[in-house]
Amino acid sequence: MKNILLIFAFFSIKACAMSDYSDLSKAGEEAIALCLSRYEQIKESDFPNEVDRAYVYAGEHQNKDVFGILFTRGEMGTFGNRDAFYQALVSCDVLLKPEMYVNNLREGYSILKEGEVSVDDTAFLKGHVKELLYLRQGGEFTFDKGQIFSPEKINALQLPSN
Repeated sequence: MKNILLIFAFFSIKACAMSDYSDLSKAGEEAIALCLSRYEQIKESDFPNEVDRAYVYAGEHQNKDVFGILFTRGEMGTFGNRDAFYQALVSCDVLLKPEMYVNNLREGYSILKEGEVSVDDTAFLKGHVKELLYLRQGGEFTFDKGQIFSPEKINALQLPSN
C-alpha cells in the first residue's frame, strides 16, 4: 500500500509540473509572437532566418511578471552542449500585466525599443526563474522543454578572465 501511495504521489507531482510548463509554454508562445511582430514593425523587414531557437526566462522583477526572451542561432549550453556556432541575435523583454506587451527589444547592441521599465537581467536571473526552450520549425517556434534556470550553467560558459 505504501508503494502505491508513493507511485501515486510521484505521478501527481509530475502531472503538476507538466501542467505548469504547459500553461507557461502557451504564454511564452504569445510573448514570442509579440516580439516577432514588434521586431518586424520596427525594422520593416522579416525576422532573421538564422534564428533557430528562443529561450524564454519566466520570472518576476520589481513585483512585475516578466518574460525575458533570447533569440539565438545554436544551443546556448543550458539544455545541452553549447554549439560552436552559437550566437545571441535578438533579445526582448515582455511584461505580462496589465496586459502582455513588449517592454524592451534589442538586436545585438542596437536598441530597437527602450522600455518604460528597466529590467536588470542580473538581478532578474538570480530570482526563481523558469527557462523554456522553443525550437523554430519553418517560421513557427514550438515549445521543446523547460527547467528551473540555473545561473551556474551560464557562469560555466563564461570565458576565464586573464
